[in-house]
Amino acid sequence: MKYKSLRFFIAINSLIGWAVIVIGCLFSLLGAIVALAERSSVFGFLGFLIIGGSLSAIAGMFIFALGDLFQCFIDIEENTRPTANVSKEAVSNKASINVQTNLSRKERSPGTVTYMCPNCNRFQNSDVIKCENCGAANPHYPSNKSKPETSEAWASNDTRPEATQCRRCGAGVNQLDKFCSSCGYANG
Repeated sequence: MKYKSLRFFIAINSLIGWAVIVIGCLFSLLGAIVALAERSSVFGFLGFLIIGGSLSAIAGMFIFALGDLFQCFIDIEENTRPTANVSKEAVSNKASINVQTNLSRKERSPGTVTYMCPNCNRFQNSDVIKCENCGAANPHYPSNKSKPETSEAWASNDTRPEATQCRRCGAGVNQLDKFCSSCGYANG
């Protein structure tokens, strides 16, 4: 276990926090009793009791918060260490970090582009027509694309730009468009 001394400090800090709250409340109660015994006003009694108890509770909570802050720093360091080690290893090996999908090894080839089925959220190869799991149509497959609708303004206009096909998905794209409206590929 790392940071033994820091963890010991956090435990001691917790004990000190409880001690401040308990002792502060006892002293405020004792002060209130003394104020009442000397026949001071009721405000002296309530002042000692409420203000003393509140201040000791606030001071104890600050001490607790300091311990929790250190525990938070330890947790952050322990949770980010594995990610940092993987990143360092990838940089030192000059290797890319592979994204894990639920495709089997034979389905995953280096040049295969995948998409996530919008129906069952399973990763598929982009060249399949239907999802192998649920049978939903692949929206990225060229024959499953809906034809782009032309408005009447474009249909009546003689200066309409020529439509071309997207180089990635095969959807119709106007020459003036920089990006494919179906897959977002830069066609310009």
